[in-house]
Amino acid sequence: MPITNPALYPGGSLQSPQWQLLRTAVLGRARNRCEFCGLINGTNIRRCGEFVCYAGTPARVLLRNDTRQATTTHPPIVWGEKVRVSLAIAHLNQDARDNRPHNLRALCQACHHSVDAPHRAKKAAKVHAKRQTDQYIGSLFVAEKVGA
Repeated sequence: MPITNPALYPGGSLQSPQWQLLRTAVLGRARNRCEFCGLINGTNIRRCGEFVCYAGTPARVLLRNDTRQATTTHPPIVWGEKVRVSLAIAHLNQDARDNRPHNLRALCQACHHSVDAPHRAKKAAKVHAKRQTDQYIGSLFVAEKVGA
């Protein structure tokens, strides 16, 4: 999730020594790899449509919305947008105040997005429903021109 209130994090900021210590501990536990797909922090990869393509032999292909890995004997795919893996610390329950070890995971961008997607969809549905309600209520109080 986007960080909307960094004051909720230990030390009151993402740059605080307390948060940096916690981040270092989570990355250490994960051996500096995404805890879902295994990508190494700082690795260059290429995004190829619905796939994320990894450098290395044998080639490993991971579907963006799937945590299953398929290993092939083909050489790595070399087209697509080149990006650097940057691990973030994800709160699995979406609560930035809950910094218990079992709630924190080191995740790459794609895996972090897949963890946050259901929460984002639920939040978007609430916003949409509120807009619809506000429009309906607002239309009840619109004065109509009489005898134009």
